[in-house]
Amino acid sequence: MRRLTFLLFLSLILLAAACRPRPPLLDPCAQGGPIPISRDAAQRFEQKVREVVERPGPHFSLEVSSEEVTSYLALTALGIPLADPQVRFVEGKACLSGTFIGLGPLRMDLSVVAAAGMEGGQVRVEIEGARLGPIPLPTGLLSRIINETIRDAQVHITLTRLEIRQDRLIVAGTRS
Repeated sequence: MRRLTFLLFLSLILLAAACRPRPPLLDPCAQGGPIPISRDAAQRFEQKVREVVERPGPHFSLEVSSEEVTSYLALTALGIPLADPQVRFVEGKACLSGTFIGLGPLRMDLSVVAAAGMEGGQVRVEIEGARLGPIPLPTGLLSRIINETIRDAQVHITLTRLEIRQDRLIVAGTRS
């Protein structure tokens, strides 16, 4: 009975939060209009990644656009509970926005702004802002979870370049 009461209470809080006026997306995610989604852009992303994976030798380089990443996420079933994803690269930051659809019938806007850099040849992510509907998410906790997940993946690469430019992500490094 206590569990049912708690779940009902939690559902009411989430419903109330979802019905509140939506805050604007975090800057710089709100800049520009929607990123166009196309099969061609998604296929370009897949081809670029395939070339990096299949290229012989230890060195790799990858440059992808906001449109390519957004199109790939929007058109590929990855099991991510996010509808209408938008990934925007702006000077030094990556922005993710969309509609979170993982809470039954509730749909809530999601926006995340992250800075990425390198530390010891590995990706280091710092979440600068995150919201689920009107609810701010704990940036420190999210940063820690993402960085631990990257570390635990034990990807055998050393980055030599990680650069986020306007509408571009550039990554280069070596495989071991």
